[in-house]
Amino acid sequence: MTLVMVIIGLVCHLIIYYTYRNQGKYREGMLFAILLPEGALLDPEIQHIQLQYSKKIKSSNRWVIASYVPLIVLHSWTTFQVLYYIWWLIVIIFWLTKPFRQSLHATIAVKREHDWYVKPKQEFNGELVNDDGDEYWSNRFVYHNANDRRVFVSKRVGIGLTINTATWAGKFIRRSIIFITLLCCILISLMMIRTEFNSPKLEITEGETISIKYPMFSDTLLVEDIVDISIVDEYPKVKKISGVVTIHSLRGYFRSIDFGEIRMYVIKRKPPYIKIQLNSGYVFYNDQDPEVTKRWYKELLLLHNVNLMKKKSTGNIK
Repeated sequence: MTLVMVIIGLVCHLIIYYTYRNQGKYREGMLFAILLPEGALLDPEIQHIQLQYSKKIKSSNRWVIASYVPLIVLHSWTTFQVLYYIWWLIVIIFWLTKPFRQSLHATIAVKREHDWYVKPKQEFNGELVNDDGDEYWSNRFVYHNANDRRVFVSKRVGIGLTINTATWAGKFIRRSIIFITLLCCILISLMMIRTEFNSPKLEITEGETISIKYPMFSDTLLVEDIVDISIVDEYPKVKKISGVVTIHSLRGYFRSIDFGEIRMYVIKRKPPYIKIQLNSGYVFYNDQDPEVTKRWYKELLLLHNVNLMKKKSTGNIK
């Protein structure tokens, strides 16, 4: 899981970094997505903005690279790792694009000061005014022009379309994207916090089903599928397949050298542990209170023995 997170984060990181790094170069008549005459590049202020941008984008990139360390260190604490990862992705997008936004606004200010307009003057309210359209682009992708009724417009740099956030439909789309993204992040965060501070609950239903209830990794065991039940002082060494690993617990699906794929609902350093052997594999479970674990073991063992007696009486086993 950590490897997948790092790969996805690295892909997003590199795409954003190299996309914005190149905006400090004069291309297609634009610098920082601002239309400029080629001669403007000789201006000391523009050169200073370019130099500062190069330093800032490299500095931001170094900070992002350093931010991978906590993501990797948190490998053994799934809840905190996922929480960090969700908000980390949002922060790196903001952090890597911040130097561009600063340079864009600085370039517009210098352009206006020197009257470096490229397009011919256009008539507006009976007057001829300079309008290169720079003020309609808050960055390379977001377009905001109340005088343009188009919802989708071509990007100023690159290929594809973007939305006009000055239109009703554009506002709705933008706000919906932001709302849905934040809502998903908040809900996932709350769900992960809930898994961290809630323990699995074991229940016996109608004497035939054993339920282990836990957010995301609930389980149902049929009594008739139980091969053996024992109580042990240690659980096997495992590697996570799909589960939650915290400082205090192991919950979900794991792999063990001795038992293969197993399901764990274990609180660390709280022996004993109930080992349930099923036809399909093993389940390990314990409670925060060792005495409660022992009581559950006795009840489950009794249930298993009763089931064996039923099978013998009906001739299902010898």
